[in-house]
Amino acid sequence: MSRTKPSIVILGTGNVAYALGIALFKNGYPIKQVYSRSHEKALQLARKLKASFTDDLRAIEIDASVYLLAISDDALPEFCKALPRLGGIVMHTSGSIPLSVLKKQNHTAVIYPLQTLQKDHQPEWQKTSFLVEANDEVGLKMVKSIARTLTKKVIQCTSEERKQVHLAAVIASNFSNHLFALSQDILQSNKLPTDLLAPLIEETIKKSLKGDAKTKQTGPARRGDQTILRKHLNMLNNDPLTKSIYKQISASIQKMYSKKSKK
Repeated sequence: MSRTKPSIVILGTGNVAYALGIALFKNGYPIKQVYSRSHEKALQLARKLKASFTDDLRAIEIDASVYLLAISDDALPEFCKALPRLGGIVMHTSGSIPLSVLKKQNHTAVIYPLQTLQKDHQPEWQKTSFLVEANDEVGLKMVKSIARTLTKKVIQCTSEERKQVHLAAVIASNFSNHLFALSQDILQSNKLPTDLLAPLIEETIKKSLKGDAKTKQTGPARRGDQTILRKHLNMLNNDPLTKSIYKQISASIQKMYSKKSKK
């Protein structure tokens, strides 16, 4: 006999709300309600999850098992203050905000998917790590159960540890993607196909994932080739911001390997 999964209210309608909401709905979790300050956004996500919706905090369902706060980091602290005391387990999904932001609630937890998420795309959840935390055994049992529905990679950690992971994740994912975008802009502005870079990007990531990324570094900054570095900087004279990024990252690479060579 199958056990009924706990009911969930989702608060928020951004990328995380969509990605997690759809994944949990597909895995049999009943989504009771979606909340957003925007009536239209709440309606759009609720339709996908066969849930009711509201744009009024005072109208949030009071008998759900779990309240999933997929709210932006900037808005989360004030939102938690405005949120009424709820009977179920209240979880947020932020990588950088501590569990204590939910101190107004009785049973609290964090469920942080270590993944880049978008509304229109479902990642390979089974390959995704979830970092979890709770203020008591009730919340911990629930958050682990929900995370394990999607992946076996469930890691219990403190708010401080999660904050450090989030910092590393931003550098690894968001920063590298921005650099890919800048490099594509250079090719596009010179009427060259951006897919020229695809094999290079794939090989770079593949090599880095096989071991210590430090040992895989190549390029003019790693070699200390000042002539090439100067040429590249001159080519970027009309784009001061990208020139500054190139200069700073090259300096960081040189510093990393100059320290290593002194050991």
